[in-house]
This record gives sequence, C-alpha cells and structure tokens, in this order.
Amino acid sequence: SMQLGTNKFGQWGLDYDCTTCHSPNTTNVKRVKEVIATPTGNRPVVFTTISASQAVTTGVMGNDLRAGTTSANICEVCHHNARFHQYSSSKVAWNTHNNSTDCMRCHDHRIGFKTLADGLSCTDCHGNPPGEKSQLVVPPTNVLYPYVTGDDAGAHPKHAARNVKCQACHSNANHLTTAQPNMTLNMGFDVRSSNFTGFKNSTNTGIFKSVTPANDYVYEAAVGTDIQPAFDKIMTCSVYCHGYWNGSYTASGGYNTEVAWSGVTQTGCSSCHGAEGATPPPSGSHKKHAGTEQGYGNGIACAVCHGYRNYSSGSSHLNGSVEWDLSSISPSAAYKGLNKGETGLMAPTNPASYGSCATLYCHSNVQSAGGTAGPSSYTAATWGGTVTCGSCHTHSDTGGHVSGGHSQHTAPGVTGFDCRICHGSGGDANSLNHANKKIDFNFSGLGNNTHYSYSSAKTPGSAPFGHCHTGNCPGLPPLSLGPS
Repeated sequence: SMQLGTNKFGQWGLDYDCTTCHSPNTTNVKRVKEVIATPTGNRPVVFTTISASQAVTTGVMGNDLRAGTTSANICEVCHHNARFHQYSSSKVAWNTHNNSTDCMRCHDHRIGFKTLADGLSCTDCHGNPPGEKSQLVVPPTNVLYPYVTGDDAGAHPKHAARNVKCQACHSNANHLTTAQPNMTLNMGFDVRSSNFTGFKNSTNTGIFKSVTPANDYVYEAAVGTDIQPAFDKIMTCSVYCHGYWNGSYTASGGYNTEVAWSGVTQTGCSSCHGAEGATPPPSGSHKKHAGTEQGYGNGIACAVCHGYRNYSSGSSHLNGSVEWDLSSISPSAAYKGLNKGETGLMAPTNPASYGSCATLYCHSNVQSAGGTAGPSSYTAATWGGTVTCGSCHTHSDTGGHVSGGHSQHTAPGVTGFDCRICHGSGGDANSLNHANKKIDFNFSGLGNNTHYSYSSAKTPGSAPFGHCHTGNCPGLPPLSLGPS
C-alpha cells in the first residue's frame, strides 16, 4: 500500500514489536521464535538457513514449490494476501519467485520489509515477460479477460522469442532503470535496434486499443502512441511491425493490420502486407509483377525479387529496411545497380526514390538473333513506371531488338500480324504466360491450324529457330522462322 499510494491493501503499524517474532531462547537462526502469533493464530516456525537450493523447501524464508498446502517457513506463516510465499501454497499460481533465497535482499528488515526500489527486479511484480495469466500484475488489470480465456497472457512470449524487448512497446515505463511499482499502465511504441535486434530504423507511432482497466489502474501514452477504446472488448495493436505503415491501415495491402494481442490472428505473409496474387502490395509495380489479375499481373513470387525471408524469425524478415535480392534470376540482374541491396528506409518506399531494373530476363529481347543464346539486349524499366510491349521486344517498325522472322510477320505494310495470332494471349489476356522463361505458341485467327516444330513452347536460347507448317497461309511450304 505504501508503494502503490493506496489504502486498499492494508497498512503497517499494528501492535507488533521485536518480541512478536524474536526470542533469546530458540533453535532457529536469527533468534526467530519457534511459535509466532499470526493474525490467524499461533503457527510453528522452522528457520534453519537464510538461503539454500530450491530443492530445500523447509527451514528457509519461503518456497512455493513445497509439497504441502501449509507452511512453517518464517515469511510464509503470516502471509495470506501476498502474491508469493503464502501460508497456503495452493493459492500461489506463479510458484518460481525467489524460492529458498534471502528475502531481505529486497524486503529490508529495517523498514518493515517494504521492498527496496533498487533491489527490485522485473519478476518481483510480473513475468519478464509475462508468459501466462499468473505472471501478470496483481491486483489484475482485467484488460485481457473480457475475451481471453484460460491462462493466456497475450503475445509477450512471441515477441520475446523474436528479441523484442519491453521498451519497444513500453518506452515510457517509469521503472525501466529503477524498478518502482505504481498503478500506471505505460504504452509507448518506440521500435529501434536497441529494443529489437536487427531493426535498422526507428518508429514511434501506433494505435493501441483496450477496455478500461480495473482496480484503479490507468493508461498513460507516450508521444506518438494513440490509446483508443477497444472494439468488442478485443485488445489490438496497429504498428509498423504488423503492416500499419505511414499511419494507414491499407498502405501495406495486408488484410489484418489491426492485430489482436491474444490468439492466432496474423498467419501468413498477406496478413501484414499484400503477398498473394489476388491482393499484391499496392505500391509501385507490385500489382503488375506479383498480381494475378487476368490480363495484367504476372504472378511472380515475392522471393524472386526479395529473396527468401524467414517469416518465423525476427529481423531476418522484419528489419525496418526494404531489401531486394535478384540472385535467383541471375548474378547480373540488378535494381539500382545492385544484385542484392536495400533502401535503408522503412516500407513503403517513397515513389520519388524508385529505381530501375537492369539486365533482367523479364525486360529483354528473350534470346539472341539466332535463337541459340540468351538475351542480347535489355531494357531498363523504372519501378512504378509504365512500359508497353515494345519497351522490351520492340516492333520492327520502331527499330530495336527484333528476332527471327518477326519483321516479315509483324511489320506494317507487310503482313502486320498481331502478336496473338502466333503466341495466343501471351502477356495480354493470360499474363501468367508472360515472361515465364518460355516462348509460347498458340496459333489462332490467320494462323489457325499452324504447327511449329517446337510444339507449344520453346526454351529461349536453347536451339536454332524452328519452322512452321501452316494450313491458313495459302500455298506455302514449311518455313523456317528467320529473315529471308
């Protein structure tokens, strides 16, 4: 009560003096009486050692691991409302607190066993972090349990497992350096490398939603943290780590950027940010590359451009910097001149800072002039910019890298065939066949009944050009695809 500034837990100063606990005639150490008159009656006391191993459960100051439900330990014979080391061990749910140690290291005999601020540790008041209900503060705040059942204490263990320290979410706690309990629940988001291993930037904004605490507790927010009433009594957090980017629930494209503190509510990449073909990230050219919208997206997996990021480990996935890794495409593929690199800035990247891709198969003439080697020409495509079909495989009337017999088939004034006559929908209506490291053949219209010697597809650069057998190009024998 003296520490917390309240009278609800009783007061010191009743009719106790030295003789209440001490006697010159005793076998106990520290001249502690063998029988002490407690508020609930006389209790026998056995006190033979100041400290011992946790396996020693009797004759010590206190040990909540003892087998019986009563106690003869000096500190426990009087305790009936304490959090730890009660007379009845059956009431102690969190039973690992400083068993068989010297209680006076923190509870000084000279000041009535009041705890010393400089002697406290986190686990004197709550778990570090709280892993179960019994390790939360006493008296309870009850902010979790309108909707949480059982012994769940929220996502503290999940964050600790990823090296997220208390200060990342409780930056304004008044006892981070010197422990001193009070009735304030401090919420202050401030994520940085000092409290999240490997995080390369810092962010101190976010929204925290909760019900009103019980038992006289009050919330206190740090600058940048907005505490709001909880919807349907569910405690939630919206922060950068979970896809709340630039103060927006939608900027990341994730479907659940207001994540519940308890339960399994964020599973899979697309929970925090767009990561599926139907819902790619909304920024830059993600929709064109990763999306699967018919006639638009190419359905490219995230790992092709960003490398593999282990979802289950901390900073290898979430580190406050946008990274790319094009090594799976080729060692020469580059964005902003680098095969692997990072922006050094948090997501999403400002469009003014977008760079260009270079030496990428995806933006090339696909194969050499004879069809026996890889691309011989590349286009530098700016992320977030606009490209057309001719940007990569230019039409013959505009010049550029036109391979094989395309000039005879597509040039205006000659035949002017549309690409789809020979290649089907290609990168048009069926975008998943576009830039798929295959040259697809699907003849229609004027090319109907045509057969190509490589059947329905050819691997670029794998062999010389083939030839066509055609039913709709009148009177022509089999033709090789190439300039005449």
